[in-house]
Formats: sequence, structure tokens, C-alpha cells
Amino acid sequence: MMEKSFEEQVARCTFLPWRGCDYARGSTLGVRTLVVGESHYDYDDAESRMPDDMGEWTRRVVSDWCHKGDATSFLPRLEESILGFKTHDSLERIRLWHSIAFANFVQTPMESRWSRPAREHFAASEEPFMDVLEALMPDCVLVYSVKSWNHLPPYRPGETARSIEVNARLKMEWYTFDLKSGHPVTAFRLHHASRFSPMTWHPAIKEALALSRRHAMQHRASKPGCLCCQLPEPADSYYSSNPGASEL
Repeated sequence: MMEKSFEEQVARCTFLPWRGCDYARGSTLGVRTLVVGESHYDYDDAESRMPDDMGEWTRRVVSDWCHKGDATSFLPRLEESILGFKTHDSLERIRLWHSIAFANFVQTPMESRWSRPAREHFAASEEPFMDVLEALMPDCVLVYSVKSWNHLPPYRPGETARSIEVNARLKMEWYTFDLKSGHPVTAFRLHHASRFSPMTWHPAIKEALALSRRHAMQHRASKPGCLCCQLPEPADSYYSSNPGASEL
């Protein structure tokens, strides 16, 4: 049987996920990372970014941000929370976005910026999102939506959520689940990026990425023939300044 293409694997998605050309190697962050937003919003000042093909909406939004610096506050704040600095040109943005994947969880566009997805929108999006996970096989999933977090796959039997401290008042919850292939995924719950201070969350996200890499390397060591877990060394000293993450 011929193997399905990526587009065929995620065909149930209304909005096809962004997958950077370097995603499989995770070259910038050193681990395959899927970033998850909540939903798209259909309002007047966004129409210039909406393609005729609804499936390309997510990809168009990311591409416009990478090459034109054109985006709402969500993408630049998300980016700053991961990198720890604001990007100043397209080369800096492209380096990150071509190393990660990005998808919105809810597969129905909201009518305005003040609209929020209802429970049925999240429920209807669970299966398409599982298709995205199975197609991308990420090691790390950063979920910038508390409500979307509640619709992720179940915990492993006997496992409970753990957390990384953000500050005295905030903790970033995390847990690990397995895909059908047996590939482990470590997921982290964040707040919506437009509603938080990126630099407050950056140290915890950095720790989360290091933890995900450790989990992926352990899985690779236990299954040396598992091609999906062949990871590169990080592109820079991203993890060297965070030795505590290896002790989690």
C-alpha cells in the first residue's frame, strides 16, 4: 500500500498545519516542536491575510509574519516566549519558524475577534488534531490555549500531571502521552500568548524544550531503530545554560 502524503494524513483539518522545512530535524531548538494556538478569527482587518483556500489560512498567516513582519500580537509574542528575544528581521523569524510546526486546535473560524470557541468546536476538532499529531510525530507540544489543553489525548495509565514553575504564582503543567506508533509526546500547557509576558514564560519554556529533548533521547536509546527519534545536536548552546532541566 502506498504511504499517505502529509496532506492526505491531515485531510480532515479545515486549516492545514504549518510545517517548517527543517521541522523533521528540529535544528534550531534541537527537538521536534509543535506549537498549538486556539483558533482563527474572521474579521475585517484580517481579510488581506485570508487566502481563498481556507486550508492555507494557517500557512499564510505564518508566511506573512516570517517574510513581511505582518501579524497580530499573538505570533510575535509567542516567538519571543520561545526565543527569549524579539526578532528584528525576516532571517531571524524564518530560522525559528522553519524549524517548528504550528497548528490551531479549533477547526472552525470564529466570526470576530471577540468570539470564543464553544465546547462543541473543541470536541469536533479532537480527531483532526490527532491526525496532526500522528502525521508530525512531535517530541514537544507547546499548547498556548488552556481550553485546547483540556482536549489533548489522555494521560498514560497511572500518570499524573507535573509542572514547571513559571513564577511564584504560575506553573506550566506538563505530561507525556503516546501516539499509536508508540512515539512519546511531551505536552506543556501555557496561557494564550497575547495575554502574557513572553519573558516571564521564556525560562520555563526553555526548560520544557530541554526536558522534551531528554525524553526523546531516552526513547531513541531504548529503540535504536526508531527513525522518528533521530535528533540533531542543538544549533547553539541553547541547553548548556539550563543544566537543571536534565534532572527533571
